[in-house]
Amino acid sequence: MKFSELKNKFKNKYAIRVIAGVLMVAMLGTSYGVWQVNAAKPSTESVSEETTEKEASTEDTDAENADAEETKSELKDQLGNLLNSDKETEETGKDETVYMIADADGTVNKTIVSDWLKNKENADTLEDASDLKDIKNVKGDETFKQDGDKVTWDAQGNDIFYQGTTDKEAPITQKITYYLDGKEIAPKDLAGKSGKVTMRFEFTNNEKTTKTIDGKSTDVYVPFSVVTGMVLNDNFTNVEVTNGKVISDGKNNIVVGITMPGLKESLGIDDADLGDDVQFPDYVEVTADVEDFSLDMTVSMASSNLLSEMNVNGDIDLSVLSDTIDEMTDASDQLVDGSSELSDGLKTLQSSLGEFKAGVGTAQSGVKDYTSGASAVADGANTLNSGIAKLAESAPALTSGVSALKTGVQQAGAGATQINGGVAQLVDGIGTLKSTVNGSLAGMDAYASSADAQAAFTSALTDYTSAAVNYLAVLQQLQTPGSTLNGAYSQVVAATGGGLQAVNADANIYMLDDTTNATLLAVTTQAGSAVDFNSLSTAYAAQLQNISAVATKLGTTGGAQALAQVQAGLAQFDDTQLATLKTGAASLDAGLNGDDGIVAGVNTLDSSVNGALSQGITDLTNGAKQLADGANTLVANNDKLNAGMTSLKSATDLLINGVDQLEDGSETLADGMAQFDEQAIEKLADAYNGDLKELLDKVDAVLDAGNEYNTFTRTADGVKGNVKFIWETASIKAED
Repeated sequence: MKFSELKNKFKNKYAIRVIAGVLMVAMLGTSYGVWQVNAAKPSTESVSEETTEKEASTEDTDAENADAEETKSELKDQLGNLLNSDKETEETGKDETVYMIADADGTVNKTIVSDWLKNKENADTLEDASDLKDIKNVKGDETFKQDGDKVTWDAQGNDIFYQGTTDKEAPITQKITYYLDGKEIAPKDLAGKSGKVTMRFEFTNNEKTTKTIDGKSTDVYVPFSVVTGMVLNDNFTNVEVTNGKVISDGKNNIVVGITMPGLKESLGIDDADLGDDVQFPDYVEVTADVEDFSLDMTVSMASSNLLSEMNVNGDIDLSVLSDTIDEMTDASDQLVDGSSELSDGLKTLQSSLGEFKAGVGTAQSGVKDYTSGASAVADGANTLNSGIAKLAESAPALTSGVSALKTGVQQAGAGATQINGGVAQLVDGIGTLKSTVNGSLAGMDAYASSADAQAAFTSALTDYTSAAVNYLAVLQQLQTPGSTLNGAYSQVVAATGGGLQAVNADANIYMLDDTTNATLLAVTTQAGSAVDFNSLSTAYAAQLQNISAVATKLGTTGGAQALAQVQAGLAQFDDTQLATLKTGAASLDAGLNGDDGIVAGVNTLDSSVNGALSQGITDLTNGAKQLADGANTLVANNDKLNAGMTSLKSATDLLINGVDQLEDGSETLADGMAQFDEQAIEKLADAYNGDLKELLDKVDAVLDAGNEYNTFTRTADGVKGNVKFIWETASIKAED
């Protein structure tokens, strides 16, 4: 891209307009008040005094000349004020002003240099360097010694103000051309004329320096800024200024113009590149309608560091601009890549939202299942709590039943022991009786008449009868405890079994174990069925009747017949029946009173019921209540959870719509960033790396050249100088 194209695109950008814009606004925008500031420098006063003395010797000392001198002095002071700054005064060690006395057309006749050496340390001596001639102290009586260009002042702690002359040509030359009604006219011929007058001030920069720009040695001009001023009396009307400004105080017109000769050449640009709104002028032109033309003088002042004093170099750091362009280009590339990645990511998100929506639906169904399950858990927990409460209510009945069972079993055990002993006696008695009867039958005849034999038989029969009666009583007693035993056990099971079965498996540890239940059932069953107690009771009751009959008959003469009947009755008791009877009695006793019998089991059951079971029921009741409370709390949030899932499902559709819009926007952003990078950033970088970078490098080189030019004569080593040039032209007046 060419500079002219870049200028059209960025016409208002400071990087292109910085020099001309700052100078025009700062210098030509100065209000009239600047002319009221009294800031004349001592060096200016010295030259003015010397010039005034020489002119006064050849001119009349009337009031008109006095006013002209006052105006001239004020104009020079105020123009000089425009080119001075506090920074310049503070940092420099040598201020130098070059005065050029010139004809009305700008031809220089004499050059006077005024120097101000600043003694900041109040030193006794000051070292200076100068190629001036006719050096003299103009403000003080301090003396100096000169050795070639080296000058040593006996300063005595004071600043030194001195003047000298030189034949060197100034780095800038001035040419003034006059026109009357469009035609060029000599200054002396213009005096006293009337018409449209034009005065053109042209300045040529003759001071170049070599700088390295983009690796190449390039000549640039020292950036002198020239301010031109004049005071026009009321004979001048309709005053216009090109590259300047007119300020009126009601009586006079004060004209100020500014030029920057050589700057366009240093930057390699021309007026066509800049356009009409920005100029780097090298001339000032004043046009006015004049009656009886006369002009006291014109004053022009030039400085090489005005751009720096205007803080141009401080306002834009040209050294880092290249890095800034690179950073901007990199950032733009990152934005392009980032916007593209964002668009791709949103497309991926958009394509995944269908699965997300399906997942939300699945989650909603799962939440519904969960809440239903939670409700079922709560119902079960409440049922469990109720069942355990019923179990706790039946615990006293269980305890009472077990106590009754324990008492009955203990009674049954005692009866079983008696039965076992009675059965043994009965079996032995039956055996004895059988032997006796058989013997009696054999010796019936011998014993029939014997009173002793009859007495012995009667005694044996009596013993048998007594044993049989006792046995029958035991059988009858056993029948009742057996029934009581079975009934008590059934009662306990009926009281507790239903409640226990209502509780889940966690409560089983508090129930009687299966082995204990089986043992109780087997023993009680055996106790009731090992021997047919009813049959035995009936049989022995019948035998007692027979024995009673025999005993009766023994008292009579029918003893033999009675013994025969006894023998027939005893024959019914075979050995198998007796063995079965004896075994059943022993089993009954062992089942009730043995180590693993009913009595021991019931004692264990009683300890369990009154110990671990009671505590377990209490713990189980508390745990069931906590479980029910927790389940109810869980169920209480079911509605909120279902409502939240419904809201989430509804929001999913909004999310999908939002992502769709976001994806569209990101795609537009990505396209826009790519277009912006291509049409703006890349072109700006190309322009900077092309004409603009070269231009800014030249600006930087020009600013350096201005800062480096700090003396017209010389300065001592280590001393920073500052120099200004002032042209003062002769007056144009009609001869009397």
